[in-house]
Amino acid sequence: MNIILLALGYSFGWLEGALVVSRFHGEKELGKKGTGNIGASNVAIVLGFKSGLWVAAIDILKAFVPMYVGRTWFDLNLEALAFLGIGVVIGHIFPLPFHFRGGKGAASMVGLGYGLSFNLGLMMHLVFLLFAILSDYIFIGSLSVFVFLPLILWFTSGPTPAFYLSLILAGIGFYKHRTNLKNLREGKEIGLRNFFTNKKNAKKRMGD
Repeated sequence: MNIILLALGYSFGWLEGALVVSRFHGEKELGKKGTGNIGASNVAIVLGFKSGLWVAAIDILKAFVPMYVGRTWFDLNLEALAFLGIGVVIGHIFPLPFHFRGGKGAASMVGLGYGLSFNLGLMMHLVFLLFAILSDYIFIGSLSVFVFLPLILWFTSGPTPAFYLSLILAGIGFYKHRTNLKNLREGKEIGLRNFFTNKKNAKKRMGD
């Protein structure tokens, strides 16, 4: 049953919010611009912060909605819900229709948290924001939620199959952010403050 839920979640993950929003704006080559990533952060870089927020909202909902339906209509337990949600995140990161080139999964991870429980989702949301703001790097916030999920599953359920699957997912998360980690070591990673400062200066130059 859990394998079926994992596969079902994987198919839900194919709904890439970045592609939906970028196509709405007429942008057809998102993967060739900015960081090249199909995710909320790159959409924010290419199309603006508000567009990035729309992408994040879609990616959160695509994990939350099927988990909410599974919990309220089919009475799925925590273990089953975790498999469903992890499937969504994997589908987001490695979508079959897009040659396994998807986003990095942070927003869908937050949606997974909300799917397990509102309080957990809120905690993951706050953890993401806290680490992103304190470190000045969005990807640090993203990595924090990948680490947070196994910890929560361990303390709530112990060493279950979902816990071990979440460890694999955390490894995938770090793998997907390997370029960010490399850029950080080399001093090339763009921080939040620099991002907003550059956007502000660009708007100012356009107004001059």
